[in-house]
Amino acid sequence: MDFSATIADLKNDTLSHLDLALDDERFEVEINEDGAVSAIFGVTLAFHRQLGLKDGIVDSDGELTKGGAERLQTYLRKYLSEESGLDTSTLEVSADEQTSTLGEDPGFAVILTSTPGLSTKFQKYWDETLWPFSATMINICDPGTFNAPYMFDHI
Repeated sequence: MDFSATIADLKNDTLSHLDLALDDERFEVEINEDGAVSAIFGVTLAFHRQLGLKDGIVDSDGELTKGGAERLQTYLRKYLSEESGLDTSTLEVSADEQTSTLGEDPGFAVILTSTPGLSTKFQKYWDETLWPFSATMINICDPGTFNAPYMFDHI
């Protein structure tokens, strides 16, 4: 992956965690032909169900409920904005989104979409948006990681 490329150079591309030199397969980036960039972080629910989730987060099949998705989205928009300074107005939590980051287990995707501009260097966008998003999501998905709050404790 050439981090010195511009967003225009990467149009219509999907970048896996391997392309981005991340040791976390839950993360990928999609860049559409208009230059909109979607950072996608997949979360499977099996681990979190074992820890115990509050009522209304998942249904009897272990799937994220609509109410659970809305509560997560509200929390994540606020937390990521405050913690990482990201514009989270486009952040979505989607149990319907099928990404390669999700396996067979029930789960959901946290999707942050923005338009950095076609001439923006990928490295700059990585440093300012993609890395803070992915690092924060990794930390808040695992209780006690780097003293980050566990996201399911706050919804």
